Formats: sequence, C-alpha cells, structure tokens
Amino acid sequence: MWTKLTNVVSTKTIEQTLNAARSLIDLSEDRHFVREGKNFFDTRAKLLKTIHKDVDTTLNLRKRMKDPAVNHSFLLFKSGPGPATKPHQDRPYWLKVEDKCTMFTAWIALGPIDETQGALRLNLSNEVNLEEFFSGIASEREILPHSKDQYAGGGFTTILEEQVAAKLEENMVPIKVDAGDVVLFDAFEPHSSTQNSSPSPRLAMKIVYGEKWSMKTYLIDFNKLESETFGAKLFNALSPGH
Repeated sequence: MWTKLTNVVSTKTIEQTLNAARSLIDLSEDRHFVREGKNFFDTRAKLLKTIHKDVDTTLNLRKRMKDPAVNHSFLLFKSGPGPATKPHQDRPYWLKVEDKCTMFTAWIALGPIDETQGALRLNLSNEVNLEEFFSGIASEREILPHSKDQYAGGGFTTILEEQVAAKLEENMVPIKVDAGDVVLFDAFEPHSSTQNSSPSPRLAMKIVYGEKWSMKTYLIDFNKLESETFGAKLFNALSPGH
C-alpha cells in the first residue's frame, strides 16, 4: 500500500537540507546510499523538525494517529553512478523494533528523480489515496519470503527471495518524482529502486513514523519534536538497520 503526494516539502526546506549535507553529497560509494546518511539527523534535530513540519502540514498525523513518534530518519543519497536496490519489504527489518506494526515510511525527494537516477519501484495496483492509506496502516499483512544478501550494500542485508522478487517485479514500475514530493508506503509494501546511471547523486531522504506506544525504541516523540525549546541533538538507541 502506497500513495504519492506532490509539492509537500518547500524549496526553502530542501535548500537548507542540501546545504547541511553538502559534504555527503560529494561522497561516492558503491552502495544503495551513502552510509553517513544514517546518522545525519542525530545531530541536526532542528533541521529534522523543519522537514517534519512541512510533511505534517499535509499528513496531519496527530489527528490520524494516537501518539505519533519518529522512529528513524535517514538521508538516502545514492551515488552517481550507484547500484539498484533489490526488492524487499521493510517489515523484516523492523520486527525487533515493534511487535504490532504501526511504522510507515515518508520517502522524500530532495531533487527530481526518474528511472535513470534511482527511482523507487512500486506496484501501481497497490496505490491508494491518502485516506485509504491511513485507514489501512495498522492492518497486519503477509511477510514474504526473504533471504540474506551477500552484497549487503548500505545495510540492505535482507531481500526478497529471487523467485518471489522476479514475480513481483513484473508489476513494479519506476515512480517519477519532483523535488518536494513525498511517497508514503507501509512496512509490507514490496519496493526497490532503479540503478542511478547518471553522473549525479540521487538526492532523497526518509522519515519513518510510528505509534510511540507500539515501538520499543524511537528517535523522538512529537511532543519533543514540536517543542519550542527543542534541542540540537538526537540519539537513536536502536536503529532498525533500514
């Protein structure tokens, strides 16, 4: 289950994010995304708050969730050129974080992204509108067979088994996005990304939200995130690895 939202994050917020991440953008790694991106927001809490504010203006999560929190947030810079990401679900990565799944991803484009630049690949038949997405977010669905990936670039150590992935990929297509667009997908939605065959890095990030009461650990709850006295540093006690 997934949905695409356009013009969610402002140009000003994107510029602030890219300026703060300039040194990472220039890195080149043969991985799914530059590894330093996983810790980027641990010391940039105010920037995360700014991005979240733009996203939540559209999502209005306090009205849709009981006690929302941010589980983790990563920069997802894919080097140019950079490898494709193999099909997988997020739920196997998140089992250690929560027993009952409430977590979902807000995948944010920080620049225009098409099939040549590492676009997300999703099944069009699983696209829903925003209301349908949140009405079904707490539904438990099937965890498909996964296996360990020997390549394991960027922390993607668990991927869909080859035969399962091949069947699913017949119906998966690249999702073109512009800067500021957000793609929401739940923990059970199979997804992958295309290779970045361009010379420039693919610029994206994600915020993973969930219910505070459900998660064993999380980055920050909304009371602290939205506080006027919010500090400058975050600590993630237990990263879900993806």
